[in-house]
Parts: sequence; C-alpha cells; structure tokens
Amino acid sequence: MRKLKAVAQGLGGLLLAVSLLFLTGCPSPVSKIPKVVEPEVIKSLKRYKKEFVLAPGDVIEVVIYRSEDLTRTVGIRQDGFISLPLLDEVKAAGLTVKQLDDLLTKGYSARLIDPEVTVIVTNPHEPVVFVMGEVALPKAVPLRDARTAAQAIARVGGLARTAAMDHIAIIRLEVDGHIHARVVRRHDAGQPAYYMALQSQILQADDLIVVPESRRSQFIRTIEDFINTPVGGINQLLTPYFQFTLISEISN
Repeated sequence: MRKLKAVAQGLGGLLLAVSLLFLTGCPSPVSKIPKVVEPEVIKSLKRYKKEFVLAPGDVIEVVIYRSEDLTRTVGIRQDGFISLPLLDEVKAAGLTVKQLDDLLTKGYSARLIDPEVTVIVTNPHEPVVFVMGEVALPKAVPLRDARTAAQAIARVGGLARTAAMDHIAIIRLEVDGHIHARVVRRHDAGQPAYYMALQSQILQADDLIVVPESRRSQFIRTIEDFINTPVGGINQLLTPYFQFTLISEISN
C-alpha cells in the first residue's frame, strides 16, 4: 500500500512539476502550453445492459409477502448456497438478483399459494474501477481512490515495461446501453501532455481501463471487435474481478 501511495504521489508530483513548468515559463519570451490530447471515442453498434451477479459473501434478504415467518436474511456461503425454510439448500451464487427471485418464487409456489418473493442485497460492494492488461498488478480499485485514469494506473503499481502508452483505452457502458471505448493516444504531444490527458479522464464506477501490450497490431480494430462482442469479451476478461455481467442485448 505504501508503494502504491508513493507511486501515486510521484505521479502527482510529475503533473505538478509539469504544470509549474508551463505556468512559470522558460527563458524563451514565449511560454508554450502543452497540447491537449483528446481521446478517440469508439462506440458499439449494439446496446446492452448489466445486472448484479450474486457471489459468496453477499448477504441477501429474502422477503416473502404475507409469510413473514419465512422471511430471512442469509449470507451466501463459500459453496454458493443459501439455506431457506421449506426449500432447504438453494444455489444462489452466479445468479442475478432477478434470476434468484424467479427461482425462489417457483420453489415456494409448490408450498404456498401465489407467493410474492423479493430478494434484496443488503451489503452492496463499494464502487470500483478495473485496470487490466500491461500493468504491475491488474485488479479492481475503489473509485474513491482512483478518480482519474492516471490515479487508477498508479494504484495498480504503474505500467509494466511491456505496456504501450500510445493506446490506453477506457471502456464504459453508457446510460444509453452503448459501450464506449475512449482511446487516449500519445501522438506527438509528448509524455507530459499524455499524462495530463490521462489525469483529465474522470472515471465512473465499473469503468474498465485496458493497457495494451507494446507494438500490438491493429489496436483500434481489436477494440472495435471487443466492444461489439462484449458479452463474451468483457465477461470473460472480468470474471475474476467484476461482480456485474452484461447479460443481453437491448432491443432498439
């Protein structure tokens, strides 16, 4: 943690030094402001939605209307099961909240007349972002500790030696259902401007930062394929880290 903090502080110091350099100027009579690096935005053709996926350690409240004696607050065990009155063992891990709701409604229908079941997650996880690819330690990072792309990369130990700084992508599922990939290119603006561009990219919960391998061919085509086949690509990539899944395509 101290190492990550030191890296973050070092990056902040670099940004501060760069800012001061351009604010105070050089011996030259004309002070130059670093060129702003604008990200290239690639948009998926189709629209998707995501749903929360239950996992071991989650605590849920199973509310059965008009049957308060059967209502329970239970934790999902490490084997993925929960224990409920009348139903005994029920596999909950790996299901969305709605899928578990439907499963329990069907189960209780064999014992009760028109049961009304509601499943509530009582310990939702804090918002996070995900940094993947050529970084020191790919992992989920709390959003409160990584408000920008530069901070998120610093929190995972920085870029690996094999990383390509020229094409770092921030992938996000927008509110309209389209997946956007914001690709920050270095171009010829120089490294300080590039770091400032990453620092200017404000993150949102569940953003995915992808740092590609250096000299990776046809990067943009890869990103386009990635965001246009997200159910397989993103879900597979995030399986160890992500507690959301893109479950279906939204009809236009």
